[in-house]
Amino acid sequence: MNNDQRDSKSDALLGCNEIGGAVSRLRELLRNAESYRKQALVQAFGRVLINKKMTDALSRWKGNYGIYVSKTRNGLAQEIGDWCEFGCEYGPVVACTAKHLKTALRFALVETRLRAAAEGDHEIDTHTVAAELGRFRDSLNHLMRIKRKVGDIRQIMDILPAIETEADQMRNEMQDSLGKVEGLLHEINRSNS
Repeated sequence: MNNDQRDSKSDALLGCNEIGGAVSRLRELLRNAESYRKQALVQAFGRVLINKKMTDALSRWKGNYGIYVSKTRNGLAQEIGDWCEFGCEYGPVVACTAKHLKTALRFALVETRLRAAAEGDHEIDTHTVAAELGRFRDSLNHLMRIKRKVGDIRQIMDILPAIETEADQMRNEMQDSLGKVEGLLHEINRSNS
């Protein structure tokens, strides 16, 4: 692809001079993912730590938008959840789990293009865009609540057999106790007869 064919907005969105540079940076980040995963096992990252890491990374890469990805929810602090948006010194940041990476990338592209359009001479219906982004955030929050509830139900389902086994044991103990009492009452009745 020559320079005339290249979409300059895409270059700006990725915070680099060349799309190939962004791809090589992404490859490096993926190579480093294992070390980040090991760190996440030790400690869940919250806003402060993610902000520091993203500020360092965006400074090093001269980027203007950050996406912090944790393989699982356990790598993110409770304050982050599955998805959190905030800003650092170099620009906006989305922190999310790996299952939300595709959405985070699309969101970053949309948000960056929107900012570029607002800064340029493009007419844009900011009210409509703000309403749609609000709807997106509301839907995302609702989805995360549903997923959290499904996770809670799965945990309950995992322990349900153990609870059922314990209930069966209690019922057997109750039947045994009643059987013993009935046996004692039967002996009393025999001795009185």
